[in-house]
Parts: sequence; structure tokens; C-alpha cells
Amino acid sequence: MCELLGLSASAPVDVTMSFGRLAAHGGKGGNPDGWGIAYLAGDDAQVWRDPHAAADSPFARFLTTEPVTSHTVIAHVRRATAGGVALANTQPFMRELFGRVHVFAHNGSFPAIGALAPTSWFRPLGETDSEIGFCRMLAQVAGEGDDTLAVRRVFADTAHRLSALGHANLLYASADRLFVHSDCRTMGPDAPPEPGLWVVQRRFDATETAHDTNAVVGVRGSSLVVTAVASVPLTDEAWRPLPRGTMLEIAAGEIVYEGPVDAALAMKA
Repeated sequence: MCELLGLSASAPVDVTMSFGRLAAHGGKGGNPDGWGIAYLAGDDAQVWRDPHAAADSPFARFLTTEPVTSHTVIAHVRRATAGGVALANTQPFMRELFGRVHVFAHNGSFPAIGALAPTSWFRPLGETDSEIGFCRMLAQVAGEGDDTLAVRRVFADTAHRLSALGHANLLYASADRLFVHSDCRTMGPDAPPEPGLWVVQRRFDATETAHDTNAVVGVRGSSLVVTAVASVPLTDEAWRPLPRGTMLEIAAGEIVYEGPVDAALAMKA
């Protein structure tokens, strides 16, 4: 299955090491069908996508040696299950709504999702079930409003609906918020489902540097908190598995909600 990496930090950080380890999983026998990474910056984002294997990509290697700093990052390496190997099918996907960028990535599949109605506000450019799910979610966000509670409920509803159709490990970010839903990952017909996502949170003081610790981010003498999620642990830090059906909402590195997606769907103002 595809692999995901998501990160939220209280200050811009570089993710060269963790992205490098994710990219190394994007090769033959793993996830050879494309890769992408989005570095959010205020209401905008820098996004690189490539339909070639990350392990062999000079562009991916460049991003592991030349840091791009961001407080919110989403990355993806692809194993094609729906749609061919093409740029339009390469994640993360990005759209504009309410004057800011929205970024989405998915691991899993839900082939029964069906096509979008032709009058939908957002339309997919590619052929993946992932992009259809993202477009449906954004159309719902557009209809319900631009406040944190509305977006939280829409993401929870999306996770609830998509997980009923298949496997829905989801990362979604806009502005200073990262939303996460953990489902499960199937690694073969005879293998038990593995945790869909893992999470680690680290707090660094102002004396630590990138050479002091095997950390998920590059640390250069600043006090910060970082939370990262990934399909598999990417460092030797104390990652913990996220149970199936768990949702996270992360802002500036702090987990502001962790719990069942159904409980998040029922939350009131």
C-alpha cells in the first residue's frame, strides 16, 4: 500500500531525514508509482509531485539535501491501485477554497465510491478514488462554512463515510491545521491488518541541534513542539500506533483532539 507522512510544528522545520526515509520506500517492490510532498506556508503551499519512483528521483534526492522549512507538511509515496501512473493521479492533491490552499493525501482504497456528479464544485483531474473523496469533502466544506468547528465536522464525516467503503488513512491540512484519520493497512491476503498510522510527538529546547538527536525533523537551536504521523515509524523515536477509527486534529504541533472519529463528528461548539 501507499505510505504517508504528515507533520505539524510550532515553528517552521525541515523534514529532510524523515522525507528521505519515506522516499526510500518509494521504489521497486514497495511504492514505485509516484511521490509528492507539500510544504504549507500561510495560505499557500510549495508542492512537488512526480509520477516516477521516489527512490530513483533526482527531485526527491534534492529535497533530502536542500531543506525546505514549513510548519505543516504532507508527503505521499504511491502504489497505484486506482488510476494509472500519471501526474494527475499523484498525491498529495491540492485545491483552493476560501482564499487558501487545501492539501489532501490518502492511503487505502474505496473502489465503491463512484463518480462525482458533473455539477460538483470540485472535479478530479485524475482517476483515483482518493481524489474523488477529496473533491467531495471540499464541496461539503464549501457548503458548511469556513470555521474550525465546521471543517472538523466535515473531516470527521468524510473519514466516517470513506472508512465504511474501504480503507481510509487520511491526511488533510489547510492553514495551521492538520487533520488525521487512522484506519488500517493490509499487507497481503494472509497478513493481519497493521496499524494504519503511527504518531510521535517531540518537544525540543533551545539548546538542541540537528546533530543532537535522531529526530523526525531537523532541529537548529530553537524551542519547539513537533507532532508527526506516518504509515510506518521513520525514526528510532517513541512512535505509537493509532487505533483504527482514531482522528487527530493538530495545530502548531499540539494535538488538540485525539479520539474516535464518531465522537469528533458529534462534537458541538
